[in-house]
Amino acid sequence: MRYFIVFLLVLKLSAFTRYDIRPKGVSTNDIEHITIYDSIVLKEREIDGLKFCEISDMVYDSDNRRLYMLSDKGKLFWADITINDNKIDSFKLKGGVKLKGYGGKKLLKPYRDSEGMALVRDGGEKLLLISFERKPRVWAYRLDGKLIKNFKLPKKLRDIDKYRGKNRALEALAYSKKRGYITSPEKPLRKYSKKYHRIYDKEGVICKIKKEDRDSSLVEMEMIDDDHILALFRHFHPSSFDFDITLKEIDLSTIKDKVCKTKLLAYLSTKSGWKIDNYEGLAKVDKNLYLMVSDSNQNSFEKMILTLFEIKKE
Repeated sequence: MRYFIVFLLVLKLSAFTRYDIRPKGVSTNDIEHITIYDSIVLKEREIDGLKFCEISDMVYDSDNRRLYMLSDKGKLFWADITINDNKIDSFKLKGGVKLKGYGGKKLLKPYRDSEGMALVRDGGEKLLLISFERKPRVWAYRLDGKLIKNFKLPKKLRDIDKYRGKNRALEALAYSKKRGYITSPEKPLRKYSKKYHRIYDKEGVICKIKKEDRDSSLVEMEMIDDDHILALFRHFHPSSFDFDITLKEIDLSTIKDKVCKTKLLAYLSTKSGWKIDNYEGLAKVDKNLYLMVSDSNQNSFEKMILTLFEIKKE
């Protein structure tokens, strides 16, 4: 009995628990064009007076093996993570801070809906570019959460009334040395057909990508290299509470008739037994190695799952 109590105490104090997202009976880690190595469930907890939950995106700083994680309520967290032999060995949450506006002012509710994040090396300084819904914008922050500057959006993306909803704005964000920031609304703008997502940089539309599922949302982008994007699409089925997620590679070097070529990397669905959740964040760890995180929405039905996977070399 004593050992059982000690076991429960250790389990309660641990920062995560192991989790297998594969369907029952599936033993392989190889799924189409990716290899899934490991998954853990992160535990909600308090740190620096903030609730660690509802993670919408993250970036990995390879210099100090630190993972910066963004909440969709304007909170920034950071954790030290150790990955060895394609396993997540440790995850230690170290701190958190509320994002501020200009002059250190508090971000009020319409302004704090932070969704996408990208790490940028600006000279000798590292900055976090963060995109927002409800009040669409891309702001640059220091790693301590201090606002540095605002990035100009193309005219089409400035007015929230042009989006398909206040919560359908700048969900996905990446950064390319060649193009600067790259972003996309979760859903196509009202004026456009639902058949295509559009990807933007500061000049406007880069290209269109065809949607295989008219109801899917583009929730995250991460650069593979300057000409290729790893994109995460999600579809929630409210009638059955099922999730589908799709990972695609977008080739920016093959634009024809304003359309980019895409390659399907993986499709996972709870309908097929995958124990996935509300995935909406990606972080590049190494050349072909990535982390993917799900937003728990601060409820008991969803989990913060952190999944480690690799794009297969071909």
